[in-house]
Amino acid sequence: MDEILNPAIIQFRKYLYGDLYFHTEFKKFIDGDISANNYLKSPVSIFRFYTEYGVSRNLHGIAGKRPEFLQYLKARLPKVSSPTHVDDFNSDEFRRGYAKDGKSLLSLVSKTAFLYRPNIFIPLDTYAVETIGLKDINYASYIKKCDEYFMGKDSIISNIVQQEVMMHQNIFDYFKITDAEAFTKNRLRDKILWSAGLNKKQQIIST
Repeated sequence: MDEILNPAIIQFRKYLYGDLYFHTEFKKFIDGDISANNYLKSPVSIFRFYTEYGVSRNLHGIAGKRPEFLQYLKARLPKVSSPTHVDDFNSDEFRRGYAKDGKSLLSLVSKTAFLYRPNIFIPLDTYAVETIGLKDINYASYIKKCDEYFMGKDSIISNIVQQEVMMHQNIFDYFKITDAEAFTKNRLRDKILWSAGLNKKQQIIST
């Protein structure tokens, strides 16, 4: 387990400040504390987030529709509070014509939901899907399989969460994060799944 946990913790620490910066600015926009115009100028706008997380390539014709896209997110995201809502959100994206070449935007949608409510959602990506062996890819099934994967590991995760929250309390305070434990638990779960998937891929390549 250490070969998965250690890289996951390193990844969590490496991206913690950036994750919280992206999250707080996006939440300010969705909650109406930052105008769309100012948010678009931000160095941590959601479009930069999409680029860093490798999902912007699946968007179609977004360059000239960024303000429209932001307003759509602002109207839609406050209603997204459960895994099935994420799946519904993905369907809406298709109908609005944001998908490139008919590809699923589920990964992008899950990351968007995570960015707004990281205490509730975790991102879905290829490595994580490989780790849990998900075949019918929808977000509700993904979360169910994630919960199954972490069964019996609660005490280990809980100890790491408490350790990381204490270690980084100053960062959580700086960004005014009131649910640091939920954020840390979800982010660590994501990093563990990612690390396990990467480890699995590397083992296959080396054989």
